[in-house]
Amino acid sequence: MSSPSTPTKNRRRLSFTRKTAPTVSQDSESGADDVDDVVARVASLAVEFGEEGDEELVVDVPFNPWQYADGGEVAKDGSGDGDEVDGTGDMEADRKGLLRRLRDMTGMDLTRIPIPVYYNEPVSFLHRIAECLQYHELLAQAGEESDSLRRLLLVTVFSITPYSSAERTTKPFNPILGETYEWTTPSTRFVAEQVSHHPPIAAASMQAKTYEFGQYKPLEGNFTGNAVVSPPMGRTWVSFPDTQDIFEWGGLTSCVHNILVGRLWVDHYGE
Repeated sequence: MSSPSTPTKNRRRLSFTRKTAPTVSQDSESGADDVDDVVARVASLAVEFGEEGDEELVVDVPFNPWQYADGGEVAKDGSGDGDEVDGTGDMEADRKGLLRRLRDMTGMDLTRIPIPVYYNEPVSFLHRIAECLQYHELLAQAGEESDSLRRLLLVTVFSITPYSSAERTTKPFNPILGETYEWTTPSTRFVAEQVSHHPPIAAASMQAKTYEFGQYKPLEGNFTGNAVVSPPMGRTWVSFPDTQDIFEWGGLTSCVHNILVGRLWVDHYGE
């Protein structure tokens, strides 16, 4: 899979429009024999487009939040009201259906449970790993730095930059086993691969002239009642061949609050 020349954070605000079901007209020549077909067609349209109707036919099917009105990119900057694309969208009605699905899932690992697709964003988890390297030029600066303290400072700053792109509340798709994601620039090459399916684990590597980056990242999300918590799993490391320095660190706990009640927001905490 190819990608843009460099992973960048999308900050463009989008406006989405709800799809409305097309009207179903009954042919005057069709007669009564076609009534059942018309009813079945209306029922299928109601399910597809999320119209209100018989609860046996319609089970809280929302609009597709990634059906763009202007053909733009996926974006969220964490501000705006509920009608704008800030990760909440038009999910209030959907939460009732989600509550029925999640009432028996408290404490369970959500990576093993099918989640409605409209809670996903149209990127894979491997793409999200690449987004963590949007400030990779800090590592290039560290590799050219002769002062070891300044090198440590630059790596420390880089270690917290991934959380600048981690405020989206939607879930990336789980990659299939063996799936890869790659992007290259004139000075760097990044490759990520899904190396395990159960449990889901991704590994990533980036090579540059003055440094090497590596990461392995298990994916886990636990439902706690009104939040999804992702514990700090996996390790990240950077090595600088010229100085033989190797830096290694873990991650923080990430929590998406108010899954069912309240306004969605993301928190990162830990040591």
